[in-house]
Amino acid sequence: MKKLKKQKKKRNKKIEKQTKKDKKRMKNQIKLLLLGTGESGKTTVVKQMQILYKDGFNEETQILFRDAIRNNLRKYMELLLDVADTLDLRLKKPNRVVAETFTRLNSTYNEDNILSEEMVQCIISLWSDPAIKTAYKQRFNFQIPDNINV
Repeated sequence: MKKLKKQKKKRNKKIEKQTKKDKKRMKNQIKLLLLGTGESGKTTVVKQMQILYKDGFNEETQILFRDAIRNNLRKYMELLLDVADTLDLRLKKPNRVVAETFTRLNSTYNEDNILSEEMVQCIISLWSDPAIKTAYKQRFNFQIPDNINV
């Protein structure tokens, strides 16, 4: 009976010690609740916090982000070209050929590919076109996420 009581006391002391430790840690812990509508930047804030206050991202995560960025570049340019067309915005003459080249390259692109230099140059040329800039300014009237910036 005495042995059991001693074990309980020891266990209780251990639990109290852990509880004190947890309270101290919780006192220094900051919790943040991010609220906002879709595409308002909640995930971006979390990722920025991870970069700034943690060890950043491991190589595997960096590769995933790199691939996501490449795909976003392609998809958003395709979307902006569609918006420009919907709004009857005409690309400058040289960029009409560039848009055709981009569309051709984009149709043969698969998610395992890297962006070719030709596709990158198409995106750069199209991004500088006034029609694309106007389409981007009208993004709130279309389903274009805010995570593309001029």
